[in-house]
Amino acid sequence: MAPPLEAERLARIGWAASEANEHTHAVAALEQCVRLAPNHVPYLNALGLALARALKPVEALPYLLKSLALKPDDIEIACAVGEISVERLDYETAGKWLKQCLTLDPKAQHPAGVRARGLIKKAEKQLKKSLGKA
Repeated sequence: MAPPLEAERLARIGWAASEANEHTHAVAALEQCVRLAPNHVPYLNALGLALARALKPVEALPYLLKSLALKPDDIEIACAVGEISVERLDYETAGKWLKQCLTLDPKAQHPAGVRARGLIKKAEKQLKKSLGKA
């Protein structure tokens, strides 16, 4: 089922605002967009990524995780969730989604797969440091 035309219009406005680093406007437009089409994966992704760009990772995660519940093979979003989770020191969530990236891209041929591998190394360093083994 196609999303309502108003949701499409709001999505375009929101993403353009996000690209222009107008985070408040981007988030407002994309929140309305998601209200109109709450299960439309591209809109959930756009809102989650706009919130992450606005440095609101805790608010971004529910939208990105809902998107992954609907489409778990989205390597870009799995990597974004992994990255946010590493930054928040939530290694359980990071591990789940970064492992999914490795499964989706076993040969590191996708930029998100490469990034996931770097995030795994970063998480390992953080863990070693926190355990006094760095």
